[in-house]
Amino acid sequence: MTPPIYRFPSPFRLSGQTGTALLAAVFAVVLAMLAAMPAVQAQETNLNSLLNRIERLQRDLNTLQRHVYRGETPPAAAAGAELS
Repeated sequence: MTPPIYRFPSPFRLSGQTGTALLAAVFAVVLAMLAAMPAVQAQETNLNSLLNRIERLQRDLNTLQRHVYRGETPPAAAAGAELS
């Protein structure tokens, strides 16, 4: 007679209720991540617009500083440029 083989519980085998709850939780997390993606893309667009404006301000300020420190008159505002 052979001795009975002891089987250790598998960490990947879940009971019915636990497995269903875990599957529901994973599904909810994935759904939340997918729902947040358009908002992230919209923020990235706003961020790129803001970075472009900051870079333009830096270029304008550098140009103005070069003219002021050389004693030159600053260039006139471009036609159609916003003054705010």
